[in-house]
Amino acid sequence: MVAELEAGDACAASDEARALQSVAIAAINAGRVPGPLQEELLGSAGALAGSIDCGAAVQPAAVDEARSLAAWLRERSG
Repeated sequence: MVAELEAGDACAASDEARALQSVAIAAINAGRVPGPLQEELLGSAGALAGSIDCGAAVQPAAVDEARSLAAWLRERSG
């Protein structure tokens, strides 16, 4: 999704952000995300999905949010 945002493809990035949000919810519901991380993961995924507007230009803040979430996921995934 970071690549799509950097390329200015807000629609593809929006689709990926919403898919990530769904995967995060499913992982939490399946018990694969430790309790202390659940709120931060859901909040970050939701904020990112809400910050990308397919009908508008990519905002630098959305790129920053995507990079931050990607780094957060890398640090905490195993």
